[in-house]
Amino acid sequence: MKKLFYSLLILSISFLSCQDNAKPVRTAPPPRKVFKPKETPIVAVDNEQLANVFKKFDGTWKGNYVTIKDIDPLLRTSLDLENLKLEYVTKPGLTLMNNLEAEHVFTSKTPYLQELSFYDFYPKDKKTSTSDGTNKVENGRIYRTVKNLNETITYEGMVKNDSTLIWRFRQDKPQKIEYYQETVSGNFIEVIGYTYDELERLDLGPKTWFYGKFVKN
Repeated sequence: MKKLFYSLLILSISFLSCQDNAKPVRTAPPPRKVFKPKETPIVAVDNEQLANVFKKFDGTWKGNYVTIKDIDPLLRTSLDLENLKLEYVTKPGLTLMNNLEAEHVFTSKTPYLQELSFYDFYPKDKKTSTSDGTNKVENGRIYRTVKNLNETITYEGMVKNDSTLIWRFRQDKPQKIEYYQETVSGNFIEVIGYTYDELERLDLGPKTWFYGKFVKN
């Protein structure tokens, strides 16, 4: 975070006068005001390298967001769970669990802070869930915090390339793992990710996947 340090400028005014019966009174010229420049805000070099990393996501994005169940997952070693592919959520044998109408709003406040608002509409229940939060740069790393009525989750992030950010969350007790990649391509955002819930085997691939594609409005 930027911090501005202001210095109080102390002006010392001295009036020198002396009087001599033989000479006129002399007054020293008014002293000049000396201004000390404001100190430049200190920003860590690593943070500067990440300035505006979220800017490309700014705007309102609308689309569909689906959650998918894989009832017979492959061995984890047969999947590259660090580099997700569209085929992971389109292969045969998957079951559609939910298909939501989603709206995601990203608004950058500074080069290091972005506000989030997520709106997910469930057509079957005719209900909308809302979440809000922030993306931020801190100590040379990126984080995403999302809050809704039930919980607050902070994801650790990573910049994969110029267009893709990775977000991950891990909790051991109870077990909960979430990992997803978010990619901007022109006027589209694509999200692919997965979760492991409590008691699910980590030697197998994820049973729950999610995918979203959003267009900028």
